[in-house]
Amino acid sequence: VGTTAFQPGGLFQMTASGDDGRAYRLETSTNLVTWTPVVTNTVSGGTATFTDSTAAGKVLRFYRILLLP
Repeated sequence: VGTTAFQPGGLFQMTASGDDGRAYRLETSTNLVTWTPVVTNTVSGGTATFTDSTAAGKVLRFYRILLLP
């Protein structure tokens, strides 16, 4: 995982490094047990950017990025 930042409007944005052409999925959780998919991106040029447009107003959120088959 690279940079993380909150954007205007409460959007949460994260960049991650990975293998070109591979798909990764950003997921969120409030309890580290139940995970909800947020967005799936494919790496291009060594990185991918993930944006959680549902982050505004959430007090507690955890994130993970999964490599998809």
